[in-house]
Amino acid sequence: MPGLLSFTSTTLTNNANFAYVCDPGCVNCASNFPQTCLQCAAGYYASLISNNIIQCSPCNANCLTCSSSSPNDCYSCFSNAYLVTTSTGSTCSTCNPINNCMTCNSDNPYSCTSCPYGYYLTSVTINKSTTNNYCTSICPANCYTCFPNIQNNVICTSCQLGYALTGAGTCLPCLSNCRVCSGQA
Repeated sequence: MPGLLSFTSTTLTNNANFAYVCDPGCVNCASNFPQTCLQCAAGYYASLISNNIIQCSPCNANCLTCSSSSPNDCYSCFSNAYLVTTSTGSTCSTCNPINNCMTCNSDNPYSCTSCPYGYYLTSVTINKSTTNNYCTSICPANCYTCFPNIQNNVICTSCQLGYALTGAGTCLPCLSNCRVCSGQA
């Protein structure tokens, strides 16, 4: 939500600034009538209340986007959730929270397909036919993304701003306080 916004009234003899707040779930609303939403936030859908008054209402749990005619019918999901489509519509189910997944396999919510920044994907064999991926351990200092190499050492694949990736897979500070640098630091 945007918080407090302001607009200038041109209907008064002197231009004056007035503060207004959009309704909850609304990212951008009409300055002359804050109850009329122009753009809904993620997880909300637009619904027409009356005479061009649009309000944002929440979608079903974990839905990033949903149908305005059926808010329980999800089009996409927030992170750590996956889309489950049935004959009656689509919903979002959550990945196993213990595994720290950003996204997971819809056939197996215990197996991650991607990790949040700072974590890396690791595999564990449950039995001979099942392998689960999970997100583990925070990456080394100043890494943005990382993974374990053949020797099982965790190496950086990208660095935070102000750091450069070395050939050895570590992140060193950029020279001269640069915000972005490349190659050997």
